[in-house]
Amino acid sequence: MTLSPDRSNTNTHRVAEGTPYLLFRASDKVYAIEVASVREILLLPALKPLAEKSAALVGLLNVRGVIVPVLDLELRLGRMPKAYSLEHRLLLLQCGDRSLAIVVAAVLGVERIAVEQTQSNPSDAPSAAAIVRGVAKVRDEIAMLLNVEHLFASVSHPSTEFDSAAEFHGEDVDLTTYCFQGLSDAERAELIERAGNLRQSMGGDDAEVNSMAVAEIGQELFAFEFDFVHEFFDAQRITPIPCCPRHIVGNVNLRGSILTIVDVRDALNLPAVRPGNGGKAVVVKIDEWEVGILVDALHDVVNVKTADIISPGVTLPNRPVKGTAKYNGRLMSIIDLPILLRLEDWQVNETV
Repeated sequence: MTLSPDRSNTNTHRVAEGTPYLLFRASDKVYAIEVASVREILLLPALKPLAEKSAALVGLLNVRGVIVPVLDLELRLGRMPKAYSLEHRLLLLQCGDRSLAIVVAAVLGVERIAVEQTQSNPSDAPSAAAIVRGVAKVRDEIAMLLNVEHLFASVSHPSTEFDSAAEFHGEDVDLTTYCFQGLSDAERAELIERAGNLRQSMGGDDAEVNSMAVAEIGQELFAFEFDFVHEFFDAQRITPIPCCPRHIVGNVNLRGSILTIVDVRDALNLPAVRPGNGGKAVVVKIDEWEVGILVDALHDVVNVKTADIISPGVTLPNRPVKGTAKYNGRLMSIIDLPILLRLEDWQVNETV
């Protein structure tokens, strides 16, 4: 699809001002952290117990040979967290040469937050003063904006009984703390398997990786390269556009700008189920143009090594899939967004 400026009813949403933040939920609170500090999002695995007790650290994790302390943000802020489940995630953060993982209940997506949207932190909790730089209203909820540098500074790397990553094997994982109570034997086995997969998925820090957003469309998994992803949002109140091709669903008002919403099912050879209002949209930007792609669900943001991407084998013109990769035991197709958005059948150059 070539989005042309002369179309009167399908205006293009321009780049919004502000810093991109990843929104997530921990217990019943919403937090935001700068996307630039998020290295990876992982499904919660079993953790190695600490050699000494910590007020906020709940364990250690071996991520491809790198030992990472795991922080429960609610504990750090002096609150009692809820029990963990298989749906919990870890945000793997990077600050300089240090790594830290924080436990989150759900990843909500990416939003750009401008300085003028933020207010000073109203919390009177001393534990929150240093690591929460302010609050902002996002998606009708109050999100607490985390200060990454202060968060790292507030956590000292725990002393351990091993001296290097090579001595950290992770077999003695800990599922006895109250945060893991209530899990079935099958769920505990799943957490242990996840820890083993992370430990064995070696590749070195110098391996070329690609950050991707994983979404579900028509019960299949697709990945969007993060270089082209601008943000995610709940696609509500889509206004239909008369006399447009059926892949153009309509327009939405996104923070005062008009964004065109498209349905890519036909282009991906999926059953044509005309989406209505609701669901999620991935905002992608190609050159100066920006559109929202409807998806059924958003799952994760992951790093995929180039070596792990399986080529389709045959190069086909106008093929919008550039390869596949594994995600949680399933295959996901990696969408070639520049090709997808310029398919000949999607050319819309006439004035409506």
